[in-house]
Amino acid sequence: YAAPITNFVGGLTPAANWMQQNELNLTLGSGLNLDPAKWREIDHWQARVRFDLYNGQADYGAVIGSFFSPQTVAIAPGAYLSSVSLLRTSRDQSLRVSAGVQSIDQDFLVAPAYLAYLYSGFNNTLNLTLPGLPITPYAAPSLVLHWRTPGFGRWSIGAYWLDQETELAGLLGAPGALTDDLRGSLQIVQWDLPLWRHDAALAAQLADHRALLL
Repeated sequence: YAAPITNFVGGLTPAANWMQQNELNLTLGSGLNLDPAKWREIDHWQARVRFDLYNGQADYGAVIGSFFSPQTVAIAPGAYLSSVSLLRTSRDQSLRVSAGVQSIDQDFLVAPAYLAYLYSGFNNTLNLTLPGLPITPYAAPSLVLHWRTPGFGRWSIGAYWLDQETELAGLLGAPGALTDDLRGSLQIVQWDLPLWRHDAALAAQLADHRALLL
């Protein structure tokens, strides 16, 4: 993700900045390319690792006198270990449990459109600017459960232990001390209840050969 920005007039001084975020996701599992109906126990498991690398001037907002950072990816430059976790998925995909070092926004507060590329130059698409919480690239030891039930949507339950968040942020040399050093734990319960079946409506239009305008 790239967030170029400049102010020609206004602010304390005219300035320009380019923040760059690069992420690397690795997923290992013997069942990734297998039919779930043929899974053995070991095929239910996946190991996941994510690294994030930030470059640029993270304090551009302070330079121009902005109260809020005008760039979503305004994170202190450096490399971050954003996720190291083990995931087990049931054969019918209705139950997923993961444990390890994880970020909140990788499992919670995610809208479907957010999975595509969106430019969030001002603040954040989801307004995720809560200092001190394990939001990418910051992470914390955690346990997360996703349970999908027919007719009742999906339940997501997570528990995060915040005491090690600052230390984990600086594990690869990034200035993790810039993170608000919160202590204690955080619990989240999220219920996603679909009000209608988008996939059914889409299938009906395609079967009827009607054009979709997006």
